[in-house]
Amino acid sequence: MEENTDKKDKPKARRPGGKTKRGDGKWLLRIFRGYDAGGKRIYYSEIFHSRSREADDRLVNEKTSDRERVRGCFLKG
Repeated sequence: MEENTDKKDKPKARRPGGKTKRGDGKWLLRIFRGYDAGGKRIYYSEIFHSRSREADDRLVNEKTSDRERVRGCFLKG
């Protein structure tokens, strides 16, 4: 029996954050950072002026740098 290797069966990779179009060449980027002491959600957000693909790259870079900051805190502390 053959395996079904159709692309529809593969799950999509999750985005590291959210991207919302805010105008011509403007994107609102949001990344979930965690919860505060009261249980309220904390988000990093910025308006990014560029093309869609560059906004995606910025999201990935910002999420990666967030992981490095957290990892560094645990290593130093």
